[in-house]
Amino acid sequence: MGVGNNNPQEMLDVSGAIKLGTTTNTNAGTMRWTGTAFQGWDGTQWITFGGGASVQLTEAEVDAFVANNGYLTTEVDGSITNEIQDLDLTGNILTITNNGSPTSIDLSPYVNSLIGLDDAYDNGSTITADAGPVTIDGPDGIDVTGNADIGGNALIGGEAFIIGNAFISSNAEIGGNADIGGNAFIDGNADILGTLTLSNGAAADYIAVSDVTGAVTWTDPANITTGDD
Repeated sequence: MGVGNNNPQEMLDVSGAIKLGTTTNTNAGTMRWTGTAFQGWDGTQWITFGGGASVQLTEAEVDAFVANNGYLTTEVDGSITNEIQDLDLTGNILTITNNGSPTSIDLSPYVNSLIGLDDAYDNGSTITADAGPVTIDGPDGIDVTGNADIGGNALIGGEAFIIGNAFISSNAEIGGNADIGGNAFIDGNADILGTLTLSNGAAADYIAVSDVTGAVTWTDPANITTGDD
């Protein structure tokens, strides 16, 4: 039957719009307008067009759905607090505190690459290079508040300020001034482009005098005697 159409293609062929109302009949294939949505009866339920099936689940059905998809619906070990854990770092060992038998993680292999030298070597640690020299590059040279013990050559591009003793087993090359508050033990050559300051025992007009071991001290020239005296 054609409405506004002399050549219908289906049992009802309308050339124009169709206005629907609502119904309470439940004949399969029935369509209705509820006032807010278009629906169709599929033989068992009304299905809202564009919104999928209108399905209502009970609480038990929701719990069953959640359990079947890998989510916990009950407390497994009887505790509702042990899922909250705290990390504890003692030295270089990282552990979980709220655990009776935690697995310890030793972070010491990563210390040198994760934290700065100021924190990493507060406790007398040693800086060691796998190959080649260790280079400390700073705009103001090197400032050591304790002793400086260098196993090889000391190449310092800027100034060297060492409050304690300096132990250098090979050559020392310092591009700026060298200020050493304690003793300086250099087994090789010392090449200092700036001023060498040995503050221990220094006084005006004193001169540096060496003994047979090579130790240099500041000495009053008036106290120096020669073989002819």
